[in-house]
Amino acid sequence: MSKVVSFISTGQGPRDDIMYEMIRHLSPEIEIREVGAFDDFSLDELHQFAPKNGEPSTVSRVRDMSMFEFTMKATQDYVQKKIDEEIAAGTDLVVVLCTSEFPPYRSSVPIIEPYELIHKQVAALKGDCTVGALFPYEPYEEMMAESWAKDGTPVVYKTIPSADANHEEYVDFYREAGVKLLVMDCISYKYESKKYYAEKLGVPVIQPKSLIISTIHNVLALD
Repeated sequence: MSKVVSFISTGQGPRDDIMYEMIRHLSPEIEIREVGAFDDFSLDELHQFAPKNGEPSTVSRVRDMSMFEFTMKATQDYVQKKIDEEIAAGTDLVVVLCTSEFPPYRSSVPIIEPYELIHKQVAALKGDCTVGALFPYEPYEEMMAESWAKDGTPVVYKTIPSADANHEEYVDFYREAGVKLLVMDCISYKYESKKYYAEKLGVPVIQPKSLIISTIHNVLALD
């Protein structure tokens, strides 16, 4: 009997840039449901959710694949709405497709929140080694670094676009910093980039997509 897994993006779906790779690595026993927090709105209607007067915000892709800046409050509210809808529809597991930190979501079924998953994985593995991090959005890089420091893991970080991450200059940056564990702090980083950095640096690389997939399979007892 198949298991239903609901993937909820913090913007609009479909997120082919994320899901294409993930689907290829997921068990065929999984029925995939993909929804976006703001799917019920047109592109023109999204402007009501843009931040004003310095409100906390986050960014996500929308229907035309552009990046849009949403208030954190609206994102939290509409992700929660989609979680509630997916649970009512009978999902077995919810996955939030964002590595940003949010207050805990309510869910009566198991839920994967990548921020918690990645940060706890790194904390369990890091020992005393230097941890490096990749992050693609420059306006949020300080927030990202502060989130790691708050959790007891100061990181050597660099803003690197996920679509063009494989460059020797970035490898040199982490090599010169003495990084022994590298974390890709965005779900948009690809498998080929994980392999690239692992081979070039010779260190373990934590990538959200592969970590989420292995967790899904473990939780649902699937191969």
